[in-house]
Formats: sequence, structure tokens, C-alpha cells
Amino acid sequence: MNKLCLAVGMSICLGLCGCGDDPDELFMKCKVAETSGEVTQEQLIDMYKAAVDAGSSDAAVYMAYYELTNNNLPGARAYAEKFKNDHPVDYNVINGVYLISDNLNKENAERGAELLSKAAKTNNVRTYYPLGEYYFKNKDYEKAVVNYELAVKNKDFRARLPLAKIYMDNLVPVIDKESVFRMIYQEQHDNPGRESDILLAKCFINGWGTLPNLEKARNLVKKYSSRERDLEAQFLELKIQVMNSSPEISSAGIVKMKDFVRMTNYPDAAYMLYEIYSKGLYGQSKNEKEAVHYVRIAQNYGNTHALSALARIYLDGIGVNKDENEAFSFARRAIEVAPSDDEAAYLIGIMYADGVGTKRDNELAYKYLSQAADAGNDDALYRKARMIQEGRAPSVNENDAPVIYEKLAKKDHPLASYQYGDLLFYGLGVTRDVNESVTYLKKAAMNGVSEAMFPLASAYDELGDLENALSWYKAVASSEDINAAEAAARIGDIYYEMHNYAEAEKYFAEAAEKEHVIGTENLGRLYYTQGRYEDAFKAFMKISKSSSYAQTFLGIMYERGQGVQKNDVYASEWYDKAVAKGSVDARYLEAQLYMNSKTLPDEFKSQVLPLLTENACHGHRESVMFLATTYYPSSGNSEMGYGWLLYGARDLGMTDAASMVSKLQISRDYLEKAYEYAKNTCGQ
Repeated sequence: MNKLCLAVGMSICLGLCGCGDDPDELFMKCKVAETSGEVTQEQLIDMYKAAVDAGSSDAAVYMAYYELTNNNLPGARAYAEKFKNDHPVDYNVINGVYLISDNLNKENAERGAELLSKAAKTNNVRTYYPLGEYYFKNKDYEKAVVNYELAVKNKDFRARLPLAKIYMDNLVPVIDKESVFRMIYQEQHDNPGRESDILLAKCFINGWGTLPNLEKARNLVKKYSSRERDLEAQFLELKIQVMNSSPEISSAGIVKMKDFVRMTNYPDAAYMLYEIYSKGLYGQSKNEKEAVHYVRIAQNYGNTHALSALARIYLDGIGVNKDENEAFSFARRAIEVAPSDDEAAYLIGIMYADGVGTKRDNELAYKYLSQAADAGNDDALYRKARMIQEGRAPSVNENDAPVIYEKLAKKDHPLASYQYGDLLFYGLGVTRDVNESVTYLKKAAMNGVSEAMFPLASAYDELGDLENALSWYKAVASSEDINAAEAAARIGDIYYEMHNYAEAEKYFAEAAEKEHVIGTENLGRLYYTQGRYEDAFKAFMKISKSSSYAQTFLGIMYERGQGVQKNDVYASEWYDKAVAKGSVDARYLEAQLYMNSKTLPDEFKSQVLPLLTENACHGHRESVMFLATTYYPSSGNSEMGYGWLLYGARDLGMTDAASMVSKLQISRDYLEKAYEYAKNTCGQ
């Protein structure tokens, strides 16, 4: 009787192993023993070993995986040599796991991964977990997730916790946090221990995949926080205290956390203090100096989020001198360390987009912004839409931008609300809807987007809501907005139309101070109509180089001696300047000046007819009537003037001219000939 029969008992041995049977029978009866539960694990292993000794390659496979489970890689590999030919796939699995464990020889590890990948193609479920471990070690987190998930799906629950860590550390985007939470919860239930307890506590602290529950988190953490070297558990206990709703308890927790960081330099605790002081959380005032101090500790001791934070700090010059190159350097390091960090992807995306700290690169900008947007970063999605709108996105339809703006605007994203409201107001890429534009522009303006104020005021203005229009125009006028002068000028217009001339003057003057040409024109006009000619003259002179309107008024004032000494020569010069800028009113007035002046040389009168004719041919009605009723009658050629009356009536639709034509006592043929002359004159 062999030693195995003595070890397990005669009845069991004879009934199950059948001492002396051939290898295949031994293996099958060992499988029966495994399922019967009549033998201990130690006895079962002895039975499998006996089957291996008898030459069973199937038993050798069992023992190889048994040793593998117990991390006895040399033992597993020794058994593998016994089934190399009979079970090549399992042989590749065992050797693959053995080789990827070689931390000193990269080629061996790569060869091991190849063997495991080859075996995985045969749906060997034992390959998934070790492949996940290999890819995780090599920071290929997407492939690690694929294999860990396959392992969990095939009930290899060793993969639960490393898979959960990848998701919770944001190493890859997570779509369904609730499912990950349930997996952690199940693992903690099935295999309670420190690792599952800590992960579950983090979920309850941060509301990750579940509702926040600090009491449950505290109960999980306190089992480990008393351990001297368990800094993670100690930090989590302090974090729970800081998050307490009691200001006194929370404040005491912050003091303890600062001491904890001072003594341990624990990076996650330092990063939390950075967030507290940078955002003013838990009753603390914002403190840029403290925030920078703690984020540097966090970064120096390995917190990956600190890299993104430092990129933002140097990009915006928060508590440090602004340094775009340093900002880009931190952002690039952040994305290398944590490829799925949406904040890092967003920052490096906008820097590539704007050429900040690096050369502008639309392709890389769009790539990183898309990555961050896909991870749920709405700011990145907004910048992505801006690139599309500006025609800087590769192979993308421009019509996608309004769709994105609308989507974000409905989520109350301030900048997107402004862009979508602006598109609605001007009808750019969308159907124009002024009423709807007010909804989004107001939302943006109320959330601090100053650029939205002017189109919002304009929308109210167009809708006839002058009270709201004035309110928002005034907000723009008092700001540093590029449209401040335009807003002041429009406020002046509204008050002028309301006959509130004191307020009109105030805002026209404000626009003039900001060198707004039309506002200055209107100020000069207001002064002129009020008989304040010297003030009007000063206002018009201020813009006399650029405004034909001002030049025309200066001509009038010199011609009439209003605010200045009458001087027809100066009047003529100012009219000339206005005419050169295309002013038909100045051409008309200059013609009248030449015709009526008693101080200008007589030869100037020869220019009257060309000036009036050019104006009339360009549709200037006053010139038409002047030719018809003044110029030609005064020169003794009234019949020619009748032709211009008919021209005004027929070609320009002038009702006053038509009325006068109907009362003429003149031959119709003669009138038609005069009309043809006028029309031919304009056709030359």
C-alpha cells in the first residue's frame, strides 16, 4: 500500500484514487475528491502530486496553477515542464507569468506578455489578471483595465481592487462610478481587509459612486489609523474631521492636518491643504502663499494632481510670478504621469491652442481638449467649440460649434451662454431670435461674463425695453469693456430721444472723452441745437480730421458766423474736406455757399451746377429741389428745372416733386425733353 493510501485512509483512497490506477484515472478520481469535500486541501494536494508522479499531465496543470496562485513561480514553472507538449497554451500561461515577473530583464518581461497575449486569444481566462498586472506596471492603464475587467468577468476577483484603484485614481476615464463602487463593496464583503476597507472609505468620503457618508467612512478607517505607519489611514481620518459640518471640529482638523504634513510630508494631505487655501474651503480664507506652499510639498512627494495645480498656478500667476514656460512644463509632466487627468489635458490643450509656453499646435490642442471634454470637462468642451468656430479644428463641421454652445449653455456654462446668446442675437449659424438671446446673454452677464453685457443691452434696446437696455448699457459704459464708448454714445441717443438733454449731454460727453466719433458728433449737434456754438465748435474740432459730419458742421458755423467769425473761405475749405469724404450734404451746402456768397470769387459760381447735379444724380433730394426751384429759375431757365422735378418724381419717388409737376402749366412734350436732358446728364 502506498503512502498516499495510508495518508488519506483506506476507504477514501480505494474509493477515489484507486491506488495503482493509470495516470488519467488517478486525475479523474482526484477531481471527484475535490468536488466531494471528503478530503482536506492538504490531502487533495497530496493526491494531485501523486497523480503527477504517476505521469498525469492534467494533474501537472492543476499543480502548476496551484503554485502560481501561491506565488511559487519556480514551482509552477517546474510543473509546466511536465505538460509542455500536451498543454501548450497552459505552458505559455505559466511561462508568461514567470517571465513578466522578471523586473531586471525587460526583454524577458516583454516575451512573457507575448506568451500571455497568445494564450489569451484562445480565451484562456487565467491570462487576464497577470496581463492586467503587467500593463499596470508599465503604465498602460487602458490595456490594464481591459484585462482586469475580463478577469473580474471570469470570476478572478483578484482583479477587483487594482481595477478600482485605476478608476479612482483617474488613470483612465470612468463612465459608471456606481458600478465600480458596487464592485469595491462586494470585494469588501467577500474579502474584508485593509485595502478594500480603505477604498470603500474613500468612496464614502468623496461621494464616489455613492452618497457621501462620513460615519461609515470613519468606521472603516479607524481600524487602521492607530497603526503608526499607516499614513493613508491617518490622513483619511483627518480628512473626515476637516469635512465635519461643525466649524469648530473642522477647524481643529485643519490644524491637525497641518501638523501631520509638517511631520510626514504626506502628499495627499498637503494637496488637500492646497485646495483648502486656494479655494477658501471649510471656513478658511483664501491664501495664495499657503496654497503654493502646500502644493509644492504635494508635488515633491508624489501627488500627481499637484502637477496640474502648479501648471494652473504658473499659467495665471497665482502666488508666484507668471511663467508660461514653467506652466507648460508642469502640464506636460502631469499628462505624462496621469494620461487621463482631464485638468492636465485641458491645460495643455489651451496652451497648445493659444501658443502659451509652447508653439501653437492646433492638432495637439484639439486632441487634448477632446480628451478632457470626453472625460466630462465642460471648459475643455467649450474651448473645443471655439476651435471649431474659428476654423482651427481638423476635419470638423463648423455647425458643430453652435450645437456644443447650446448644450453647455443649457448647463449654465457662463462663456458658452454668452457665445450661444451672441449667435442667437446676430443670427450666426442659428436662426436669429432676439428674445431667446436675452435669456442666455443675461445668464452669462449675471455670472460675470462682461462681454455679454453689450449684446444683452443691444437686444433689450431692439426689443424696446429701454429700462433694461439703459441699465446694461450703463454697466458697459462704466467698465473697461471694448464697447464702453459705444454704450455711452447709445445711452446719450436714448436720453436725447426721450428729450432728457441733460443726461444725453452727460453720456455724449463721456463717449467723447473715450474718443468715440459718433458720440462726439452727437455732443456737438446737441450743443449746436442749444445755441452753445463755442462748445459745439470745440466738439467738432476734436474729430475734424476723421468725421465728415463734423467737417460739414464746421463749414456751416464758419458760413453763418456761429461761435466763430464768419468766413466763407474757411467754410468752403471745411465743406471741401467733407465732400472729399463723400458727404452729399456738404456738397449741397457748398453749392449754396458758392451761389450766395458775396466774398468768394465769382468763378466759384461755376462749380454750383456740377456740385448740385452730382448730388441730384446720387439721389440727394434737396439738391433736386434746389436745381428745380432755385438754381434754374434764378438763371432764367425754369423749364430745365421742370425736368429735374420730373426726374425726382419718376426716378426718386419724390412726392413733393410729383405734386409740383402736376400743377405745371407746360407742354407735355417740352417737359419730357427737359426730363430726358436731366436723365441723360446723370447717365454721362
